[in-house]
Order: sequence, then structure tokens, then C-alpha cells
Amino acid sequence: MMRGDDVDFLICDLVMEPFDGLALTRLVRRSAKSPNTAVPIIMLTGASDVGRMNEARDAGVTEFVAKPVSPKALLIRLKHTLENPRPFVRFQSYVGPDRRRIVRAHCGAERCGGRRGVEGEARMIDD
Repeated sequence: MMRGDDVDFLICDLVMEPFDGLALTRLVRRSAKSPNTAVPIIMLTGASDVGRMNEARDAGVTEFVAKPVSPKALLIRLKHTLENPRPFVRFQSYVGPDRRRIVRAHCGAERCGGRRGVEGEARMIDD
């Protein structure tokens, strides 16, 4: 799909064929054949309930935009996504942009299992 092309970002819909936007996101994020697992993914959807937003976030979507969306609103979200990239993380159970919107100054041992990151920065962990 993206092989051989330099892709700067990906815009998809939650409801697509032959597979939905969540499956596409998981494929891009986790496939060994994916040329750019960290490509920003913006998902458009008419189903903007919290459950769907959480599913998209957990699949590795970078941004979630509810329809109807104007070209101006999409451009604003795209510009913000490209100009303010979030750290990319890889865990056994999750691959994608750091899901935290607010980066804490530090994390307590009880929240990080005793691991401490660099103050004010997200940590990237390779399995």
C-alpha cells in the first residue's frame, strides 16, 4: 500500500472497505512490511462517541476528527499534527504516538513500575 512511496501523513475514515480505519491503523503501526510505522494518521468519522475515540487512540491514530469536517478544520488539524509531533512509543501492547496529551514533569514509581523517565519527556521503549 505505502511501499515505494514517501508518505508524510495518512487520512482515513473509520468506516472503509475492504477493512476499516482501525484495521488499517493497526496494519501500518505493527506490520513488519510497513515502511513508516510512525506516519501521522488522522482518522475521520461520523461516530465521535468516546468509545470510538478510545478505540482509535488505542489502535495508534494520531488525531481523530469528527464529521462533518470542513477543509479549513482538516487543514488546521493536519498543520498542528505535522508541526507538533508527539513522541512515538513502542510497547508490546501499543505502537503509536504517545497517548498522553499532557506530559508530566515526572512519574511516580507506583505509576511507572519503578522506571523513571527523563523529566518532562516521554520515553520510547523498544521491545
